[in-house]
Amino acid sequence: MPTERNITDLEGAVLGVIGVKGPCTPYAIRKEFQRSATPYWSGSSGTIYPIIDRLSNRKLIHVASLTEDGRGGKRYVLTKRGKSTLKDWLYPAEISQIVGTPPDSLRSRVEFLGLLDSEKRNAFLTETRIGLEE
Repeated sequence: MPTERNITDLEGAVLGVIGVKGPCTPYAIRKEFQRSATPYWSGSSGTIYPIIDRLSNRKLIHVASLTEDGRGGKRYVLTKRGKSTLKDWLYPAEISQIVGTPPDSLRSRVEFLGLLDSEKRNAFLTETRIGLEE
């Protein structure tokens, strides 16, 4: 199944949170963004919920379960296509597009690098270091 290269950094970061945290609700994703040291990302419901809808419509995430609190909350997980898309967003990245501020795309990716195999992770770090030095 083909992956999608056309995701925004914010969509990539949402996929990354779901990939790292496992099944989570949009509310949990909002809280993660609100705790982030990156001031660029908005943890507002007006930002996160539409992204969840877009990622779901594009079949990058799907509902894994409902919350047990009786409110009908949904926990999302990455689909196979979502995992591939996330990894494609992580690497290879256009280094000239991610080594700068704002937004700080480098910082956004660093937390999720554990999702890449060691060869791609090391290549990403090497290329990023070279880009920063240039």
